[in-house]
Amino acid sequence: MPHKRTPPVHRPALRLSLHLPTWSTVTAAAAVLAALLIGLTACSGPQDQDNTAGATSSRTGGPGPQCPSVHPAALALVIGVHQNQPAPDIPSELACLLTSAVENQAAVAVVIVDGSPTITRLGRFTLDTDNDGRRNDDMKRALGSIRKAVQAAAADSNGSDLFAGIKIASDYVRATTRSTVDGYIAVIDAGLPDTGVIDMTRPGMLATDPAEFAKSIDAELRGLHLKGLNVTLVGIGYTSSPQLPLTSAQSDAMSTFWQSVLRTGGATVESTSSPRTGKPPTTPFTTRPVVLTKPPQPPRVRPCTTTTLIYDDASPVGFKPKSNAFRETDAAEIVIRDIARWLLGGSGRSVLITGTTARVDTDTNQVRRAQERARTVATKLVDHGVRPAQITTHGAGSHFPGYIQDHTPEGKLDPLAAVKNRSVRLTLRESRPDCATPQGSR
Repeated sequence: MPHKRTPPVHRPALRLSLHLPTWSTVTAAAAVLAALLIGLTACSGPQDQDNTAGATSSRTGGPGPQCPSVHPAALALVIGVHQNQPAPDIPSELACLLTSAVENQAAVAVVIVDGSPTITRLGRFTLDTDNDGRRNDDMKRALGSIRKAVQAAAADSNGSDLFAGIKIASDYVRATTRSTVDGYIAVIDAGLPDTGVIDMTRPGMLATDPAEFAKSIDAELRGLHLKGLNVTLVGIGYTSSPQLPLTSAQSDAMSTFWQSVLRTGGATVESTSSPRTGKPPTTPFTTRPVVLTKPPQPPRVRPCTTTTLIYDDASPVGFKPKSNAFRETDAAEIVIRDIARWLLGGSGRSVLITGTTARVDTDTNQVRRAQERARTVATKLVDHGVRPAQITTHGAGSHFPGYIQDHTPEGKLDPLAAVKNRSVRLTLRESRPDCATPQGSR
């Protein structure tokens, strides 16, 4: 794998406790580190720690990032560099980890994620052992070098292969530390790669069951050699132009997806909650955006005919994995409201709601799940004023016209085919006294 640059490795020094300078002592030469040092100073000041502890997570509503006692022996920063996310920089959530890495003389590297990820080895940084002032200056220079390398990260090719970037980071960390428990990987990326083992531009990927997808790539996950390593995810689900923004539910789903997949690979994973914002980088290289599902048009049914509307798990009426709850309640509500309006527009209007599933679990459980999801939609229609007499529900399980083979010849589940097979199908009919037999579906 080619390397972009390899600065000389610094001579090791004794490990010392860190006392970062206050803002009054930051010199003009260190001003470029201002944004980073604000976060780093928070790691050592009791008042700032109290403020941090009181912060809340925009994604989970829980506590914000803390400054745990960590002792990295190796740290790889995996950096997304394409225009679908903010330009590369070090977020404040990583301030404590970076400080600990420098203080602990950890091996540090930056992995640049484009279509063919590469690595920049920064080596190990040392701190003066005799003088606090010089030690603080050494710390500022080390952090400045790391930040400069991150900000300089740029694409050399089209595409974004995040899985390959994490593999390079894992190989580096394992090669430079004796114990995986002291190995750290920090991923600063939107989590929407368009090539490689995990390609989020494939239709249905945003709706896959993370556990099922991880199982479908079990061999590739074993090849990452993540067992025992610590992975921090920053900025997953937060995008910039030309990628359209994800909804809050989609952003949360992306965070859950990556955490689940990497944990299945054996890593200890945490995901920070603060949004990443800012302009995208300027680059001639491109990455394909993830196409987001558009809300469907209100139903149109000709008198004396039937029309079947199919909403699979990638649609606005998709369901959470192994659940009867909608992935996005607001999006599902819009679709169901429009269908309810149509049903309320005529006395001869009715709907058959058929739930379908992937060929997972027993036939009995498939039918039960399909029926429960059909009833979930029916309940919402009744909430909008539709008479129960207008609604019929049916659970078909995985035995229905249009079923897509969702297992390989070896018996492994295809998670994307499973997304299509998991659906609710609404057959709308408008009958009138002058109708003969239904003229079929269209």
